[in-house]
Amino acid sequence: MLIELVKVARFPGTSWLADVRTSFGHTAVRWCGDRAAEPGEYHVEWTIDEDIVWGRNAEPAAGIGPGLRTGGHCALCCGAG
Repeated sequence: MLIELVKVARFPGTSWLADVRTSFGHTAVRWCGDRAAEPGEYHVEWTIDEDIVWGRNAEPAAGIGPGLRTGGHCALCCGAG
């Protein structure tokens, strides 16, 4: 997915975080790329750190179409084919 990297930062006791913009919206995510990465466009691969279980950590999207939803944690909503 093509993203615009705004900045990469690390706060005490946390992972490296990236402030990114996508075609779906703007959010902060854990950054596993080059920590010296300059702002700009990058192609990235999103990964999910746990199994997806319907009803536990997966549910119907609360909006129309794909997007990023934030609040407590980040949710990536993908549309069906």
